[in-house]
Amino acid sequence: MGFTLPEWSYFVDESGDFSNADDGVIAGGLLMRQGVADTLEPMLLTTLRECIPHLPWPHHHAYVKFPVVHALGALATRASDPVAKVHPGLVDWAPRARDALKRAGVPGIDDFVLGLQFGRYPPHGKLSAVDKRLQRLEPVVYERLRNFGIGQSRVWIKAILGDLGAKLGAPESGTGLAMVQLVAAAEAPLGRCHDARLGGRDPGYRRYEDVLLSALQRVADLLGRSGEEQLVNLHVLTRHGPAGADVDLPYLRALARRVVCQPGVELRARSAPAFDANVHPVLVLVDYLCMNLRRPLTHTSADASRPHDLANLGCWVSKVAGLPVMVPSMGLGRLAAAGEADRLIHLTRGSEDTAWTEERIARWVFSSEIGSWCIEQAHGWARALAEGQA
Repeated sequence: MGFTLPEWSYFVDESGDFSNADDGVIAGGLLMRQGVADTLEPMLLTTLRECIPHLPWPHHHAYVKFPVVHALGALATRASDPVAKVHPGLVDWAPRARDALKRAGVPGIDDFVLGLQFGRYPPHGKLSAVDKRLQRLEPVVYERLRNFGIGQSRVWIKAILGDLGAKLGAPESGTGLAMVQLVAAAEAPLGRCHDARLGGRDPGYRRYEDVLLSALQRVADLLGRSGEEQLVNLHVLTRHGPAGADVDLPYLRALARRVVCQPGVELRARSAPAFDANVHPVLVLVDYLCMNLRRPLTHTSADASRPHDLANLGCWVSKVAGLPVMVPSMGLGRLAAAGEADRLIHLTRGSEDTAWTEERIARWVFSSEIGSWCIEQAHGWARALAEGQA
């Protein structure tokens, strides 16, 4: 396959504790036309840096979600003007947070500030503990930091995503695909069910692999329906397992070979970058998306505060990501429910008997008590696969 093919870049991250049966998980990200990713890079790099100027680059949203880190970051910022412009009030409330923590004898506050000055986030566990302590000590200060830090940061990032969606998220004529698409796979909490993927030397690694494979398969199936030859370059953030099972280029190449592709569609592993100062800014956006989409995509039906059906979920995701869930011309979704639902729908690939599989999908979804969006997207893809349309 030559390099004259239309090329895409698929930028991928994950979120959730894959080794915890009670945690929902997600893997996926942004699928972009190759030229779009290259063009956007300098603009995104500048805009995202300005969005949260008081925290080290890259902005890792596992840390950005803590209000206290915004206070520490504001204290660490040598030039306070950029902070004041982007986050009104943050500079004023940060010293109150520091003073409250010091009066309570919380250790290491000055060290955390010094580390942020040199581009190092505090250890995640310690930062979480300090954040909870501040919430108990000064609830008013804590809420102000949440509003000025997290709230303003999310407004900026959602504006960036909304602009991308408005300019590049519309379907192209002919293929029905968009220049920028959100494609992801999620798996609900496993609860008490036994799952061998959570055992072994590296608990959760096989679960991560299954969810990532579901996301890659959804990309291949979406592009396969366009009827055109397509090349997808994979950029998946590296992931280190405790037993040395790393996500690296050899691993990604092997995983890409397991994806069932239509003739003319190829997935090619290009990079497994670390989340460091050289990371592509699109992956910083993907980190934000995975963090914020994980819970609504993996909630159980007992959680009445979350959207369950595909239409409402699509509206909710569009507000967060600025991008649609469905491909209108195909009537199929860009989000996949990994795990048993994914295994069941792919039994229908090329089959003429969809009734049996659809019945099993319905029975599985009913027994697992997860959102109905899973069965809706599964039925659509099961029919498309059986008809040889995907």
